Amino acid sequence: MIFSMTRVRYLVFTVAVLGLSTAESLHAQTKHDLDLLDSNYLHCIRSAQDTEKFVEEWWPDCWDKYTRSLDSLEDVAFTHLLSATPSAKQDLLKSSELKWYGKRDAYYKKEDRSDDDELIPYKKAEYVEKHILYLLKSIDHSKPGSKNKSTN
Repeated sequence: MIFSMTRVRYLVFTVAVLGLSTAESLHAQTKHDLDLLDSNYLHCIRSAQDTEKFVEEWWPDCWDKYTRSLDSLEDVAFTHLLSATPSAKQDLLKSSELKWYGKRDAYYKKEDRSDDDELIPYKKAEYVEKHILYLLKSIDHSKPGSKNKSTN
């Protein structure tokens, strides 16, 4: 059986980062998942803080794992929203997501030029987290029987 890269990322992310074990949990993309990513990041940092090479090796490694997991969660949330969207509106949703990527890249460039060197990574992560929360909210609104249908 051949898996798409999205499905492979989804499975690796779900099992390795979130530690989810049930099929029901695989579909439960919630704010809790973001909180768990934050918690895993903080645990990684705390476990390495007292080491000699913390700044050069551990912090970048912890941050890299966090941002890759955040990007993966964004991919998963979008894939879930896409699958919950009627076929007639999927092209519009894909186009909207591509526009968001452009806005994200522009935001990243703007932040890279700012003077807050230490805050730049966190601002970028917060930007992606907000989008993930938007996608998750949209998923909830697109479920059958939802009272509040998403208009975006």
